[in-house]
Amino acid sequence: GLTVAEILAESATSNEEGISSPDELEEQMTEERRGRLEKLTLAVRAGVSISTKVLVGRVHEQIIREVVSGGHDLVLKPAEGSKRLKQRLFGDNDTRLMKDSPCPVLLIRTIPSPPYRHRRICAALYQDEKPGGQRDDRKLINRRILEHAGWLANVQFAEFHVIHAWEAYGEQDLQSGFSPFQFDAENYVAQEQKRNREALETMLAQLRESRNTAMVPVFNPVCHMIKGSHRDAIISKAIELEADLVVVGSEKSSGITSLIVDSTATTIARQLSCSVMMVKPADAVADDVGLD
Repeated sequence: GLTVAEILAESATSNEEGISSPDELEEQMTEERRGRLEKLTLAVRAGVSISTKVLVGRVHEQIIREVVSGGHDLVLKPAEGSKRLKQRLFGDNDTRLMKDSPCPVLLIRTIPSPPYRHRRICAALYQDEKPGGQRDDRKLINRRILEHAGWLANVQFAEFHVIHAWEAYGEQDLQSGFSPFQFDAENYVAQEQKRNREALETMLAQLRESRNTAMVPVFNPVCHMIKGSHRDAIISKAIELEADLVVVGSEKSSGITSLIVDSTATTIARQLSCSVMMVKPADAVADDVGLD
């Protein structure tokens, strides 16, 4: 089912004629907004189970509480910013929602042209956490990114692109001659490129084999392997492709790792001019977002 909600800020004072208290004003405004939502959703109710709600309080807190209490698996929200801007900017509520929501959040910057479908969707995959690893440290979040991006591309008949940036750990030191280890830098970089390419191909093959999952009924992405930082590669390639939706991911981790991952994903979201979807690990729960 679909829940359509509007957030109403808590009222502190009452200036309306005939309104005796902030509570009465809040109640009147809530009923007015609820009626407006009912009219707004009337045209799309055929064959769809839709409920409407007016939530009162801080935007990101109320959305997250509704997600947790209602068991929702996706939030769609227009990005905040001036309505005069062609592409809206992400505000504080959007940033906090991306960080704290236990379910995926799709922030809409621009409405796609009729028939209102995204034309080109990009999945932004994460790199190894550990030098020389086998991508196992981010395997689960990468799979979630691919599943959601693939599903959206499939149902919207959109182009599906996978962007994976890779770096050879310690390459600069090796090439500068300051490394205490005796390595053939050129061969090392080539091996890292091969390792990353094979890891990506393995991940895609595993996802194709498990297509009994409803998330990816058809899976045939265009892959882009780019040498460079994850953040810069995603932003530049998405702009080059003129993507209108980019799917990124944030992990459940602790300490400096969590800060780096969240910062990277948020930076990508802020610097792109298209819509962005943030996905989380499958086991993200209310405790992870600070709600009791």
